Amino acid sequence: MSESQLYLLDTTALIDISKGFEPARSKIRNMISSGDQLAVCAISVAEFATGLQPSQRDEWRDFLGNLLYWDISREAAFQAGIWRYDFGRRGVQLSTTDALIAATAWQHQATIITNNARHYPMSEVRLMSARD
Repeated sequence: MSESQLYLLDTTALIDISKGFEPARSKIRNMISSGDQLAVCAISVAEFATGLQPSQRDEWRDFLGNLLYWDISREAAFQAGIWRYDFGRRGVQLSTTDALIAATAWQHQATIITNNARHYPMSEVRLMSARD
């Protein structure tokens, strides 16, 4: 049996699942079924919940509740600030939210599942698209 992998879902991946977009929906559900460990953090949960209709909230609260939940640690927050500073000096503006998601994945040695690879230019962070 292979060792399970760790993944952090960003908001774009959650939206693809909720909208039933393929192949993202099937791919992520298959990853869960095969034992890969998928996580979310406060930022992706808050951004995702922003787009939910009241009638959808219970279903998606349950779905998210079955995933790992990673707090954003002080160390991850500090690393996010370092990346924002370093990339800013090179003319690349990183949002605080994307830097925090990246630092959380980095701290857990997880791959970010995203459809916005350009938001995560850090060489220390692994990325995967659910759409491929």
